[in-house]
This record gives sequence, structure tokens and C-alpha cells, in this order.
Amino acid sequence: AMQARRRTLLIEGLSCLGPDTNWFSEAVLGRMPGRQQNPSLWGGGGGSYTVSRVNFRGGEDPAATEACKRELASGTFASVVVCDLSDDETMTKFEESLGPLLQQFV
Repeated sequence: AMQARRRTLLIEGLSCLGPDTNWFSEAVLGRMPGRQQNPSLWGGGGGSYTVSRVNFRGGEDPAATEACKRELASGTFASVVVCDLSDDETMTKFEESLGPLLQQFV
């Protein structure tokens, strides 16, 4: 019997380099330019995960924050990967906006 693929939510847009700098999430997904590609880790080559990406946009865009909340509350994900939470101001916004939903997820 074929095993169902688990769904992972990848939250990006948290980098100190800006919300459109997603090198960390690309690395997590095995897609770094100039390096050996390995998308099979997540599902590109038959892996067991289906990855959905959502961008927090540094907490500056209310629509982006709502999209993150909607995905977290959907109940459809087996895991969440938070990529490159490296900016102190963004970290505070992230904790305030999504902290309660992340705690419920766990």
C-alpha cells in the first residue's frame, strides 16, 4: 500500500536580509545554486513530504501574516519549518503574531 505523503508548512520571510531573501529555505529544500541538488529529501524525488511555502514578509504585511495564520490553523500539516528567523525585530513580530498558533500546533 502506498503511504500518504505528510504535509510540511515552510514559513519564510523572516531573514535579517529581508522577506524576499529565502536562501535558507532553498537550502532546506535542497535547491542551493552551485551545490548538489537533493529535492528528494522533501518530496521532489519520491520523498514522503509535500511542502507548502508561506511568506511572513517580516511581519510588515497584514495579508501575509493572515496567510500564515490561516495555514497554521488549517490542521492539514504534520510539521512546520520556520526558516531563518534571524532578525530580532521580525522575531518579536513573529512571536506576537504566530506564537499562540504555533503553541497550539505543537
